[in-house]
Amino acid sequence: MVVVRDLLEKDNSVVSMIGDGAITAGQAYEAMNNAGFLDSNLIVMLNDYKQVSLPTTMLDGPTTPVGALYSALTKLQGSSKFRQLREAAKVELELYYIGPVDGHNIEDLVTIFEKVKSMPAPGIVLIHIITEKGKGYPPIEAAADRMHGVVKFNPATGKQNKAKSSTLSYTQYFAESLIKEAEIGNKIVAIHAAMGGGTGLNYLQKRFPYRCFDVGIVEQHAVTFAAGLATEGP
Repeated sequence: MVVVRDLLEKDNSVVSMIGDGAITAGQAYEAMNNAGFLDSNLIVMLNDYKQVSLPTTMLDGPTTPVGALYSALTKLQGSSKFRQLREAAKVELELYYIGPVDGHNIEDLVTIFEKVKSMPAPGIVLIHIITEKGKGYPPIEAAADRMHGVVKFNPATGKQNKAKSSTLSYTQYFAESLIKEAEIGNKIVAIHAAMGGGTGLNYLQKRFPYRCFDVGIVEQHAVTFAAGLATEGP
C-alpha cells in the first residue's frame, strides 16, 4: 500500500496495525526488514495487551502466556537495554519508536497520530500501544482465552447459552481417544497453537505435560516444530 501510494504520488498516511500475538510470526519481521529499505513513510501500530499469545485453558484454569518473547518484552520495557534497542532500530531500520502509550486514552492517541501525520518525513514510525484485553468487561478480563467466537450469551455474566447435549462433543471424543493412544506408547506427542481448550489437547497436557507442546499463536512454526520432532523421533 505504501509503494502504490508513492508511485501514484499521493500523500495519504498508511497505518499498519499488528497485535502482540501476530508480532511473534516471522512474516512480521520480514515485512519490517523490507519496509526499512523502501525509503518511505509508514505508521505501524503495535497493540500490546501483554499476552504475546493467549493463556492456554487448562482443566484447573488458564496458564500464563506462553513464549519466551512475552517474558522478554515484560522485562525489557523501561530498562536501559530497551532504550538501546530503540536507538538501534532508529539507526539501522530508520524506525522511530513512540511508546509505550496507554491505548485506552483516546485523547492521547489522537494527539500522537496527528503529530506523526504532520511530521514532514517520519520514515517508519512504530507506536507501541498498551491495552488490556476486554477492559471494562469483567467476564473477559477474568478469562482472556474466552469469547473469541460466541453464541448468544448473557451480557451481565458472559455465560453462553449453549444447548445441552446428551452426547460427548467431538473435542471430548478426540481428547479421550488420543489419551488412550498416548498411554499405550510414548511415541504420541501433541502440538497446538495456544488452543489447548479449543482442541481438547488440554486434557492430554494435564495427563502428559511433557508430551504436549503449546508453541503460541505461530501455526507455521508448529508445522516445522512437528517436522523436527518427526525427524529425530524413534
